[in-house]
Amino acid sequence: MRRLALLTLLVPALSAASSGIDAQKAVEPPKIDGTISEAEWGAAHGEGFFDTRNGAAAEPGRFWLTYDEKYIYFAAQLDGDPKSIKATEYRQNVRIASDDSVFLIVEPFGNANQANVFGVNARGATDVRIAGGRAIKREWLGEFMASGRVTEKGFEIEARIPWGIMRLPAPGKRDVRFNVVRYNPTSQREMEWHYTNNQSSNSPFWRGVEVPASGNERTLKLLPYVYGGWSRNGHIANGGLDLKTSLTDQIDLVGTVNPDFRNVENQVLSVDFSYFERLAGEARPFFLEGTNFFGTSQDAPLFASQRIGKFDAGLKSFGQITDRTRFAILDTIDLGEQNAFAGNVRHQFSDNTGATVALSSLADRRGADNTAIHLGFDSTFKSGLGVFGQHQTSRDTVSGYGHRINTGLFYNANGIDAYAEYLEVTRGYNPRLGFIRERDVKGFATGGEYVKPVERGPVMEYGFGVNASDFRRMDGRPHRRGLEFNTSLTLRDGTDIDTGASFERFRGNDDRLWFVSLERPRGDAYRRWQVDYVSGVIAGQAYDSFGLQTSYRPVSPLQLSLRAQEVRHFSRSTQLIFGANYDLGNDMSVSGRMVRNGRDTNAYVAFRKSGNRGAEYYVIFGDPNARKFETSIVIKAVFPFELKL
Repeated sequence: MRRLALLTLLVPALSAASSGIDAQKAVEPPKIDGTISEAEWGAAHGEGFFDTRNGAAAEPGRFWLTYDEKYIYFAAQLDGDPKSIKATEYRQNVRIASDDSVFLIVEPFGNANQANVFGVNARGATDVRIAGGRAIKREWLGEFMASGRVTEKGFEIEARIPWGIMRLPAPGKRDVRFNVVRYNPTSQREMEWHYTNNQSSNSPFWRGVEVPASGNERTLKLLPYVYGGWSRNGHIANGGLDLKTSLTDQIDLVGTVNPDFRNVENQVLSVDFSYFERLAGEARPFFLEGTNFFGTSQDAPLFASQRIGKFDAGLKSFGQITDRTRFAILDTIDLGEQNAFAGNVRHQFSDNTGATVALSSLADRRGADNTAIHLGFDSTFKSGLGVFGQHQTSRDTVSGYGHRINTGLFYNANGIDAYAEYLEVTRGYNPRLGFIRERDVKGFATGGEYVKPVERGPVMEYGFGVNASDFRRMDGRPHRRGLEFNTSLTLRDGTDIDTGASFERFRGNDDRLWFVSLERPRGDAYRRWQVDYVSGVIAGQAYDSFGLQTSYRPVSPLQLSLRAQEVRHFSRSTQLIFGANYDLGNDMSVSGRMVRNGRDTNAYVAFRKSGNRGAEYYVIFGDPNARKFETSIVIKAVFPFELKL
């Protein structure tokens, strides 16, 4: 079921109301020490929070907001039992969604198109999510100052956010969209100051803010690296360069020469059976920068960076052309082998209506040249009802011409998330830099889910959902028809029980599955366990899958994780993934991972001094992403510096 949708999607729940607060400029900057005094924070403020799902009055609390030419100043007091306040994280630029935390959402352009999120937990740890997507490099991402503490009434935080960390419109007096969101891990509820009903057009305004010029000096940020080491194949030595600069206040340029991703731990896909290709998540910093600017279809993106493997050099630029128009372009070269290009432009006609044009192109030495185009339109009404339409085409030297069309309706409000869609994909549609699950198919799909929080009693939340589909081949022959049910029950102690069943006729097979999942406490990234069991028949053969996931933090600096799975289907497949990370300070850690797939085992251990503004060092034993263990040791050093332009 949906969890933490507001902070995962960033924009859809930018909070709600036709009103807001009037801006008040700071006469004297507040002291960011985690202790709020009324005299220090005599600024614009708001009180009370509402459940993001249904708008019900949730919890008391208050916040203050002021600014000057360099910073936004934000403070909040949140009520709660001090004994139940959770504050595990203490570092900067980390995910804090499992802690008691408060988030300020700011959209300087005022059009609900580019939301920036700044989170602080009860211990002063920070979470930065800049519009468009950024890699977790403090030299590139930027940071802000914050402090927090647990009080006898709950917790309170103070923060100072540089204007220059965000893309800014032309300087002058503006109405800035904003909202304040609290996450309470005890109740596992998100609460926003103004209820938006999941509609960005309902966002409140911080009225009359004198938005400054960015104030940032034009600089070229360089991250050259060198590494050397030894493996069973001999000595290793290489070097390269990452770079970033701002072409304007609203447009960034990122480049890389001879990139090295050996210290990047890639996602490992489970051993679940699937009729279709699956795509692992992206973890490489070059591609994470500005990733949201390349977005097209969620289930069939025209550009999926995972399609690009090794390359020699890459360059990308992204940002705002106008207040309502953004763009992104990317080009990578694998010399003598391949050239990949992707571009994307999105224009917002209004807060809730926009259109996207995108292009991807691949030139390959082996003759598999490919070009694909995406045209998309979407609009959401204040009721929560929306419409969308997309048309994608591709032309390939091998598979020829093809297209993909999908259009439909969606509804997201009052705890209901529903959709109805028509989809058509021809056999020849083949975006080689994109992702498509299946071809030669047309038909309909519909479904939805309902989630209901419960105020009292042992049950904290319940929900249920249903999905149905009917697809045929393009020539009319039957392809697949299915029906799926699911339920969710969350108890007050955090125990979550999910069940479901699916029935599908696919390629002449009558597939049927049922599943049950038990998790406790739900959504806790630091200490939780989850057991999953799936049973039934797929492709004419009995199917059974048992999975176990657990996270445990025995002491504050040490985080352990374990994922184990066994699948019996035609044959027996097993997977075991064990991970560990020990923090040695804000920017130093020792981490490792062991992955066993069947009889193949790989492991690595790494020391990292990274994420700060100084030199970075890595010592890596083994290869994080090899299939089997490789005896090797690599020492890598990065020496960041800036050149004024």
